[in-house]
Amino acid sequence: MLAWRAKEVAALLGESLGTVNSLLFRARRTMAAERRPAAAPAGAAADLLRRYVTAWEAADIDALVALLREDAVYSMPPLPAWFEGRAAIERFLRAGPLAGGGAGRWRMLPTGANGDPAVATYERTGGAYLPVAVSVISLDEALIAQVTTFLDAGLVARFGCPPVLAALRPGREE
Repeated sequence: MLAWRAKEVAALLGESLGTVNSLLFRARRTMAAERRPAAAPAGAAADLLRRYVTAWEAADIDALVALLREDAVYSMPPLPAWFEGRAAIERFLRAGPLAGGGAGRWRMLPTGANGDPAVATYERTGGAYLPVAVSVISLDEALIAQVTTFLDAGLVARFGCPPVLAALRPGREE
């Protein structure tokens, strides 16, 4: 995980190289067996995710903020940005990605990540929507407790989402 060599880990832990290699082998085998494909959420989580996507794509900041717990957190690794509370998140959205409205600038595809709802986010660039990030959304009591947006366009494909979304012609419904 930390890109250390097994020999370095063994020295740090005071274990033999054979023990560390055995532990790593078992850990990798367990992780591979438990790896699940991303799945879109169901039920109340799916409804909340649908409302989140609809509000984001419409650049409806008031609707987005209404979906958040009072103490919600929004972060964007690898950036050091961290916003805590509805008011702080609202200020960020109004000054940042949803500044000036911008309905139609964003598209999102629901997915899942480690049992939590998630969305693959695309931004309109010319005649297409290109991948930008994956946001993992943690829910609590039918509200959003945390949004962690991983700003890595390459993650979108790892979640089985298309590399590009076509932009619709004006006046055409999906």
